[in-house]
Amino acid sequence: MESISNSPSSDSGSPLRTQGQGASTDTSPSNSNSGPTPAASTSGPPSGADDVSPLGDGEETQRELTSVQRVKLKRNRLILSCQPCHKRKQQCDRGHPCFRCVKRGTIAECVYEQPPQLSKRKNHGDGDPESDSQHGDSFTNLDSLTSPARSASHHAEPSPSGYRQYTHDTGPTDDSFQASFETLIAAHSTSSPVTPFDSATTSSVQEAAAALGQLAQSGAPPPMTCNPTSNVGLETGIPRVTMPGNAFVDMLRLPGVAAFRTMMTVSEWAKDFPNPNLQQYLYNYYFDKSSLHWYWPFVHRPCFEQLFQHNLQKNVPLDLEFLTLTAIVMALALQFLPETDDDAFIFADHPVDRHKLKERMHAFADMSLHGWTEYPDASFQRVQAHALYSMYEWHAGNAGIAYFDCGLAIRMAQTLSMNRDPIKHWGIPAYPAEVKRRLWWLLVILDRWHCIHFNRPYMIMEHHMDVEYPSNLDQSDIIDVPELIPKPLEFATDYLFHIVHARYGRLIGRVYDNCFSLTLPTYKDVLDLEEQVRKFELDVPASLRYQTTSDDRLRPYLSFQNKMLTLELGCMRTYMLAPFLFVHPVSPDDMLHQNQEERKLADFHRHAKTVCIMFAKRMLALLNMFYDQADPSQLIYPSISVMAYTASIVLIIAMVIEPSNPENDELDEWITLAEDLLKLFKTRNVLAKRALPLLHVIRRRSLMTRCISQPPRGPVVDGSYQCSIGRPDPVFTSSERLQRATRVLSHPAPSVTDLLGPTLSNDHIWAGLRPGVYASHMPGVESLSGSVDPQQLDDFFDSCTAMQSRSPPVLSA
Repeated sequence: MESISNSPSSDSGSPLRTQGQGASTDTSPSNSNSGPTPAASTSGPPSGADDVSPLGDGEETQRELTSVQRVKLKRNRLILSCQPCHKRKQQCDRGHPCFRCVKRGTIAECVYEQPPQLSKRKNHGDGDPESDSQHGDSFTNLDSLTSPARSASHHAEPSPSGYRQYTHDTGPTDDSFQASFETLIAAHSTSSPVTPFDSATTSSVQEAAAALGQLAQSGAPPPMTCNPTSNVGLETGIPRVTMPGNAFVDMLRLPGVAAFRTMMTVSEWAKDFPNPNLQQYLYNYYFDKSSLHWYWPFVHRPCFEQLFQHNLQKNVPLDLEFLTLTAIVMALALQFLPETDDDAFIFADHPVDRHKLKERMHAFADMSLHGWTEYPDASFQRVQAHALYSMYEWHAGNAGIAYFDCGLAIRMAQTLSMNRDPIKHWGIPAYPAEVKRRLWWLLVILDRWHCIHFNRPYMIMEHHMDVEYPSNLDQSDIIDVPELIPKPLEFATDYLFHIVHARYGRLIGRVYDNCFSLTLPTYKDVLDLEEQVRKFELDVPASLRYQTTSDDRLRPYLSFQNKMLTLELGCMRTYMLAPFLFVHPVSPDDMLHQNQEERKLADFHRHAKTVCIMFAKRMLALLNMFYDQADPSQLIYPSISVMAYTASIVLIIAMVIEPSNPENDELDEWITLAEDLLKLFKTRNVLAKRALPLLHVIRRRSLMTRCISQPPRGPVVDGSYQCSIGRPDPVFTSSERLQRATRVLSHPAPSVTDLLGPTLSNDHIWAGLRPGVYASHMPGVESLSGSVDPQQLDDFFDSCTAMQSRSPPVLSA
C-alpha cells in the first residue's frame, strides 16, 4: 500500500491528524461493502522439473536453459488503484469510493487489494500488552457506556471498535442473544466479501441466525450498530455521495462552500480543522461559558473529553461519527463566542478567520449527517449530532431545518429503543443508563418546546415511553458504580434545572393536547390547565428559584436557567390565553339584555384577556431584566426575540379588537418597549433583525387604531389624513425601562381563577361549553423564518378588524 507520512500537520489537530491514518483499517464492527478484498496471488520461480526437457543434444539444452533464465519473476506488488480503475487502466485517486467510480455509478464495486495480514482478525491475546494495560484502565467507564450489551456478557471479546460505537446498541443483556450475535459477527468478519462462506462458516451463521430468530420471537430487539456504507471514505471519514455537482453544492447551503463543484479532498478538510490547542479552547468555551450546555446538555462532557483525548493519540483510526460531533460542537462554540480583540491571538495559528472556520465545521457536519445516498444506521453519537445541528440552525434563524433535524434525532433515538428505560427494560449498568436517560429526556423537552413555539404536533407520545427521570447529580458525579444515589431536589446541581425542565415538557404536551389539537377545549379545561401551570411554578425547587451570592459565583448557570424557565412559563401562559383576545367585548348596555349564562361568559372572556395582556407585559419586563443582566453571548437565543414579538402581537390584537379601550396608549408604550428590545438584541440575534420590519407594521397599525377613536388632527394627504394623537412617540432610557419592568414584576402573577372567584370558577357551566376562539391562529415563528413579508401581517390585522363586529362562536361540549 502507498506509504503516507504519519507526522501530524502543524495546523491540523485531532481528529484529522494526518491524511493517511485510518486508511488501511476499517473500525466498523461489520462492513460488507467496503471490506478487504483478497490479496493478489503470489508465484515463486518455476520448477526445473516442469519446464526443462530431458537432456538431448547440447545446443537445444543450452537454449532452453537460457530461456528459463530470462523468465521474469512475478513480484508480489500491491495494486494501489481500485479494481475497476485498474481493469480500465485509468488513474485512480484512491478514495473510498474514488471519484471515477462515483461518476460511473459503481460505488459498490470500488474495492482495493489489501495485504493479507490486514484481513486477519486480531484476538485480544495477540495485542500489545503494554498498550492494552495503558488504555484499558482509562476507558473502563467508557466501555460500559459504548457497549452495554458487552458489559453484561462476561465472555464478550473487547475490541478497539467498542470506542467508536459509543452506545450504538440498545442494550439487551440476554446471554444467548449476545453469544449468537458475536458468532454471527465473527463469521462475517473472517469471510471475504467477494467469496462465498465456507461450509464451516455457513453452518455457524445458520446456527446464529436460527438463535436470533428464536430470540426475535421473544420480543427482544437486535442490538444497533453503526456500520458505514460503501460511500464512506475510510481515509477521510467524509461521506461520498452519488449526485450531480449542482445538487451536492445546493446541499451545503453555505456561501463559503458553494464554490466547490467537486468533492473536497482530505487535505482541504484537514487544513480547516483547528489544531488541538484551539479545539480544546473551543470545547472549554462551549461547556463552561457558552450557556448552551447549561440549557441543552446533549453532550455528556466526561465521555466527550475521554474520547477526545483518545483520538489525540497516534495510530487511532478516524471515527466519522465522533468527528462529526466535534465539528458541530466547535461550530456552536464559534456561533456563541463574541467577537473581541482577543480573536487575533486566539485564532493566530489558524490559516482562516473564525467565520470561515465556523462555516467549514458546519459544512462538514452537514455533509456527514445529510450527505448519504443510503442513510446510515442509528447511533448514540449521531443522535447527539442531529440534536446539536438542530440547535445551530435554530440560532441561525432556520426554524424549518431545526424542526426537521430534531425529528431525525428523535426517530434515531426511537430506533435505538431509547424510549424504554435502559435499566428496567434492558438491564444496562447505571452509568450508561443515566447518560441515555438524560439524552432521551432532552429530546422530549426539545420536541415539546418546538410544539408550543412552532404550533406543530410533537412526536414523542407519553404512552410510548417509560424512561425514568434522570438523577439529580452533577455530571462529574456520574461514575461507573453499581448504583447511582441521586441527591434530593433541594440540593443544587448542574442537572437540577433539566429535571424540572423535563416535567415542564410534559406539561407543555398536556397544554397542546387540550388547547391546540383538533378537539376544542372546554372552559373547564382552560381553568384546570392554568391551575396546573401555577402549581408547577410553586413546585419549582427553591434551590433553583433563589440563589445566593456564593451560588452565583460557584454555579453561575442556576441564575441563567431560572430566568429562562420563568420566561418559558410566562410565554406558555400567554399562548394559552391569547385566543380569547379575538372575542369582541360586550358593552355595559348590552350586558343588561343578556341572560345569566351570557354574563358569565362575558366575565370569563374579560378576565382571560386581562390575564393574557398582563403576562405579555410581564414577559417584556422579564426580557428587559434579562438584557441588563445577561452575558452578550446569551442574546443569541432566538426564543427571546420570539417572546418579544409574541408579546407585541398580543398587545396589538387587543388594541385592534377594542379600539376604544382607554388603556391603548399604555399598550402602545409597551409595543414601543418591545421594539427597543429587539433593536438591542439584533446585534447578536438573527430573528430580532427579521422581527423589526414587522414591528414597524405593528406600530403603524397601533397608530391607526388609536386614531380611529379620536378626531383627525392632521392635513388630508391623497384622500386620507395624517393622524396625530397629540403626543410624540415614547422614548425610554435604560433606567426608565428598568423602573417600568420592576413595577410590573412587583405585582403577583394573575390568574383567571382568582379573578372569577371561587364560586364562579367552580360553576358547572364551564364543563359543557367550548370556546370557538381556539380554532384561530396567531402569527408565530413561521413569520420570522425565511423571507419576511410585512404584507401578510397587515392582512392578518385586517382580518382582526373584521372581527370587531362579531365574536367567534361558543360551542356546546
